[in-house]
Amino acid sequence: MTYITGHWSGGPYQPTWLDKKDYQCGIVLNTKTGKAQGEKWHNYTERTEHTWDRNTDNIAVSIIGMVAPSSISNFGPCPITQAQIDEFCLCVAEICVLKGLDPMKAFRTHAEWAVIDGYGVLSYDPETRWDLAVLSPLKKAWPTRAAAEAQVKATGDLLRKKIVVLKKGIIKPRDFHYKAI
Repeated sequence: MTYITGHWSGGPYQPTWLDKKDYQCGIVLNTKTGKAQGEKWHNYTERTEHTWDRNTDNIAVSIIGMVAPSSISNFGPCPITQAQIDEFCLCVAEICVLKGLDPMKAFRTHAEWAVIDGYGVLSYDPETRWDLAVLSPLKKAWPTRAAAEAQVKATGDLLRKKIVVLKKGIIKPRDFHYKAI
């Protein structure tokens, strides 16, 4: 089965060479206008290095941002924005249309894969990943690992539901998806 994994890049709002290497598609924020734009950097069949042990048949779509978040309540100087989240969901929905995928089965956040594979939030693994565990800063930290993992699942479910709704309205994905790399 082909999967689509959602990420944030952990960098500034403009993509770095590493982002363009590791993700097939990035959601870039124009800081002057506040608008977000999807950019395709690799063919969707090309393998990239984005999720530990889950890169084969897995399309990586990343929201470009989230440099230096200090905690779950402080997303740092380049937090993900609602415009990026909306563009991200539309981009994933369009990829689902192109590939004939059911978002409820095919889409996971990197935080969800990390929980499944044992390096998720509050696992104390040095390689902990919490990409898209939450979409905006929380007022306080999770009290337990179980609470954190429940939030990760709830956020993934919220994104999947939005992707499903958007997918229903897509007749033809936007042209950048067809760009040969």
